[in-house]
Amino acid sequence: GHRVRHASRHLNLLAGLVFYEDGRRLTPTHSRKQGKTYRYYATVKADTGASGSIRVPAEDLEGIVRQALLELLRSEQRLADEVGARGLSIDETSNVFAEAGAIAVKIETGMADDQRALMLDLLSQVVVKQDRVEVQIKKHTLADRVGVQLNDDTSQEDLIKLTTSTVPAQVARGRKMLVGAGPGDPELLTVKAV
Repeated sequence: GHRVRHASRHLNLLAGLVFYEDGRRLTPTHSRKQGKTYRYYATVKADTGASGSIRVPAEDLEGIVRQALLELLRSEQRLADEVGARGLSIDETSNVFAEAGAIAVKIETGMADDQRALMLDLLSQVVVKQDRVEVQIKKHTLADRVGVQLNDDTSQEDLIKLTTSTVPAQVARGRKMLVGAGPGDPELLTVKAV
């Protein structure tokens, strides 16, 4: 007989966007334990490199990225600075914040497919480092989505880099794994040798 593939209940929101600080791509994978599925972003076996294999719990990393985006979209001052909304009229500025608010709602409560489309559109990459996660947002794309026309000044970097503070890594040989303190607390993230 043929196998029926069921659509995954969990979409890997960041597939194709996650890298370790040494440039290796972290791809979606999962393991099953006592009937429960655990999702990760991990290095592929052939690509273990000097720092061993890396495995990051997907929900924790996705939570951190979501939180970083939401904080930017909901911080009017930071958003205005980042997308160059300083010289706009009061009406134009309130439109920018309304658009940003609508994007934030989609990130927070939207369907997984919509969230994934937004991540692909807005994010350049997510870099997992020993002691933090760097979320790189495409500045022109974000500006466009909130209704700000940026000058095509190529001297300006087209990335907004959001760095989330995490607990410093324990350095160990072998495998390293970023471990969240729990689903409700994505800020407390540690790298633990396993």
